[in-house]
Amino acid sequence: MVHSAVIGAEALVGNGATVLDGVIVGRRALVAAGCTVPPGMIVPDDMLAAGVPARILGEVTAGAKQWVQTNPALYRDLARRHAATVRPADR
Repeated sequence: MVHSAVIGAEALVGNGATVLDGVIVGRRALVAAGCTVPPGMIVPDDMLAAGVPARILGEVTAGAKQWVQTNPALYRDLARRHAATVRPADR
């Protein structure tokens, strides 16, 4: 859930994370799944935030950067394949 926060370009907020009021997540930053980013926190560019409450753990790793760069294309392809093959369910 993201509430009244700014999420930078190419940043990633993991599943189940809660990003509260006034948070700024920088470009290419990563907010870990399940964490809670407290009000007003700044997650700098290219940094990883995790925990409850979230804290900065360090720079996003090269592997994570690679995943963030390639993952959107995979999801776009998946959405196209789904749209091309989905059929109404029998009732």
